[in-house]
Amino acid sequence: MRKLPDWWVKIADFGISKRATEELTALRTLTGTPAFAAPEVLGFTQSDSYTNAVDIWSLGVITFLILTGKTLFKDQRRLGQYVTGSCTFPSDILLANEVSAQGCEFVRSLMAPKSEDRPGAEECSQHLWLAHTELAAPETQR
Repeated sequence: MRKLPDWWVKIADFGISKRATEELTALRTLTGTPAFAAPEVLGFTQSDSYTNAVDIWSLGVITFLILTGKTLFKDQRRLGQYVTGSCTFPSDILLANEVSAQGCEFVRSLMAPKSEDRPGAEECSQHLWLAHTELAAPETQR
């Protein structure tokens, strides 16, 4: 059995951070790297504010990048097609990189076009795919 590291990687950008409670705080600052920004931040939705579901989207982008070595929506036109439903989530890229069906479903859920369809942080942390990966820390280390 492989020994797990004693550290956790946390990704943050404190230059634009704000304390927000899940689904209660409306955010309006338009900032961030476009390839990692959620559709609602980039103006692909009718709302002038957004919630911390944008962070779940970004987690999906980062997870996709780690698993495939590719950024999914560098092209804003392609993102627009995905958000409007004229193209589907590219699970084939994940599958080609030997990501399981559960892993594909996890990443797809993080990158749901509608923010209300994305899981919350607690739900993400309990996803079966994370529980079954070799990198998941034992319960005693959490």
